[in-house]
Amino acid sequence: MQEPHDDQATKDPNVCSGTSPPDGQAVLTTLNPPSTHRHDAVHGDHQAHDLPRVFVTERALIQRLNRRLAQVGWHGMSLKKTRSARAFMDLGEFYIVDHENNFVVDRHVDIEEEARELGVLRDWEALAPAAVGGVS
Repeated sequence: MQEPHDDQATKDPNVCSGTSPPDGQAVLTTLNPPSTHRHDAVHGDHQAHDLPRVFVTERALIQRLNRRLAQVGWHGMSLKKTRSARAFMDLGEFYIVDHENNFVVDRHVDIEEEARELGVLRDWEALAPAAVGGVS
């Protein structure tokens, strides 16, 4: 294996030398680890899948959604979670209810999707996975 001819390649810690091709010239490969710097996350220098994830609990997300519903003119409406199997079959896990007129406005609400549409869940945030099992 031959040494790289370029002095810069030996000084830069992000550059490593590869195998030498038959003609005797060195092959250089640049290593660029994904950035987790907050500036990149805020200003969108990377795609959303490269961003570090911050988990938001289901309860916190429901509270954010209810506050936003009150702000955007959906006064008297709130997001609810079903508690019985019968209600789950009819309404889904989450639904939006109008308390003033006493009726269900929306059924089978995907809270993560709804939160992104209303702007209460940022690109680097995700709904925390549900805990499996109870506390012993």
